[in-house]
Amino acid sequence: MKKINYLQIIIHFIAACIFMISATTYSRLYNIKILKLIYQNGFKNVVNDFDNYGITPNDIAYFTISTNISSFIGLTIAFLFSILLSLKKKWSIINSFIVFLLGFLVLKLDILDKLYLRKFVTPNHLLDNLVANYLLCGTLLLFLGCTLFFSRYLNDKISSSYFKT
Repeated sequence: MKKINYLQIIIHFIAACIFMISATTYSRLYNIKILKLIYQNGFKNVVNDFDNYGITPNDIAYFTISTNISSFIGLTIAFLFSILLSLKKKWSIINSFIVFLLGFLVLKLDILDKLYLRKFVTPNHLLDNLVANYLLCGTLLLFLGCTLFFSRYLNDKISSSYFKT
């Protein structure tokens, strides 16, 4: 049996990236007041003149920290799903570790932001309510990521690619 399965790595890596973006989308709901202020006035204006907006430096710090660590939390959850699927389907878990390392590299190099992927998939004005936009987008992304992990069709393709010679 082959240990490295490129199809599993590709599918699980895409799902992991979607989980990272979904987690970041949900984390922005940590402080709705700051989120609304940023949308209305811009991030730099809110950070540079926080006193005029009725927020504290601690509010900004906690908001920033929660959004920064959320991607890693999303990656960790995706890694756990990948490991559990690999164990259940008797696939090599080396592929899950490769996916984790690739995802960590994406986080460290900030590739998702550099490619504008977060801005492309985060809500703009789908609904009138900003909170509903973020909840809808995060839920859709989470559903898409879970679909990639747990799709019977994709899992059968991955399983069959293990036995090709």
